[in-house]
Amino acid sequence: MTKYSKQYSYPVEIHNSIQAMGKDDLRIENQFKTYRSMLEDSVISGSVSFIKSVLNRPFYLKPHIRATKKEKEVVEALNKSLKNLEPYNFNRTMNNILSLVEYGTSLQEVTFERKNGYQVFKTLSPISLQSVNKYLYDRGELKKLVLNTPDNDGLIQNLATAPKEVDGSKVLAFQFQADPDNPLGKSLLRGCYSTWREKSTYRELGLVGASKSLAGVMKVEIPQEYLQAYFSEPQSDQAILVDNLIKQAELMGQGRSSFVCLPSDTTDGNSKLFNVEPIKGVDRQGYDLETSISRCNRELFQCLQASVLSLGQDNSGSGSYGLSSTKSVLLENFLRGVHSIIAAEFMKAVKLAFSLNGLTDERLPEILFEDISEPSFEEFVEGMKALGMSGFVEPTGELNRWILEKVNAPSAAAGSGVTGDVVRSIREQQQQEGANNDT
Repeated sequence: MTKYSKQYSYPVEIHNSIQAMGKDDLRIENQFKTYRSMLEDSVISGSVSFIKSVLNRPFYLKPHIRATKKEKEVVEALNKSLKNLEPYNFNRTMNNILSLVEYGTSLQEVTFERKNGYQVFKTLSPISLQSVNKYLYDRGELKKLVLNTPDNDGLIQNLATAPKEVDGSKVLAFQFQADPDNPLGKSLLRGCYSTWREKSTYRELGLVGASKSLAGVMKVEIPQEYLQAYFSEPQSDQAILVDNLIKQAELMGQGRSSFVCLPSDTTDGNSKLFNVEPIKGVDRQGYDLETSISRCNRELFQCLQASVLSLGQDNSGSGSYGLSSTKSVLLENFLRGVHSIIAAEFMKAVKLAFSLNGLTDERLPEILFEDISEPSFEEFVEGMKALGMSGFVEPTGELNRWILEKVNAPSAAAGSGVTGDVVRSIREQQQQEGANNDT
C-alpha cells in the first residue's frame, strides 16, 4: 500500500517563526555559521564584496612630527615590512582583517622578525573564530585565547602543530561596533537577519508556487466501490488497481513518467469509469511575491550601507543617479569609520614594535590609509580656482609642479606658464571691479 507522510516547513508560520529561529541562529555559538549561510544570498554577498573591495586600501605609518632619527628609521623599516609580509601578503592580510564586516570580529596573531638591526613585522596570521574556545579578559584587556582542535575536511592540512593557547598581547582583535551587549563586535549582517529570512521564505514559497503552477496537481477519479475496497480490503484486486493508479499519478506529477495506464471501461451512461488529469495551476492573486522580494532587497542594501548599488534600478524606489553623490559621501564616511577601527587596533602592534626596538610610546607614528575616492578633474579645477582667487594660496613654481603632477599633466616649457604676477593682477582687477560695482 502507498504510505503517506506529512512534512511541515517553517514558512507555514511566517509571523512568528522568523523571531523564533533568530533567537537560536544568532546565539554566539551559532552566529558564525548563520553568517556563512547569509553570504550565499546574492544581494548580501555582492554588497559585502563591494564594501570590502572599497575598504581594502593600503595604509602606512607616518612618523611623529617630533620623531627622532631612530624613530624615523624604525617607522621606515616597519613600512617596508608591511609590503613584504609572508606567507600572507598585504592584500591577503587586509582581506583577513576585513572579515570583521561579516563576522563582527577579526582575530590576527602578529609576529616579528629582526631585519637590518630592527624588529619589524613578519606576518599577521588569521585565527578562525570557530576555533576559539574561550576569550580570557582582565578588565577589558585580552589576556589569552584558548583554542579548540582545528576541524576541517582534510583537504587542507597544516604541517605545523596547532597551538592550544595564544597570548593576548600578540593578538589583534579588530571588532566592529563592540558594546556591552556585543563585546566581541557586531556583524554588519546581524541587522539583516530578519529581512534575509523573510526573503528566503518568500523565495521558497515562490518556488513551490511556480512548481505547482507549471506541473499542476494530478486529479484521479475512481468509482466509490473501488475506494471503499482500497481502504477496507487492501489485498483485493480493486485496492491493488487503485494503489497502482496513485503511484503512476505521483510519478507523472513529479515528471518521472509521461503516461498513466487506465482501464477503458465506461459506465451505463457512457462516461469513463476511471479518469486521471492534471488540475491547472491558478494565478497568484491578492499577494505579489516579487514586490515583497524587491522590498527585502532594498532593506538589505540599506542595512549593509550599500544602497548606492541600487541607484537607477527600475521600480526600486531607491532614487536616481542624481542622488549618487550624496549617497557616495555617506558611504565614504561609513568606510572611514571602519578604517579608524582598524587603525586603532593596529596601533597595538605598533606600540609592541616600538617596545621591541627599545623605544617609548611618547612619539608614536600615525596610521594613514590611502584615499577611498579622489576628486574628479572638474572638482579639482574648481577647488584650486576658488583657493587662488581667495588669496589663501599664492601661485608659485612649486605649487604649479604639484598641480601638474596631481592631474598627470605634462610639465610646461620654461617661460610658457602663467606666473604668479599675472594671477595676482587678475585678482586685483576683479577686486577693483567689484569695488566699483559696490560704489
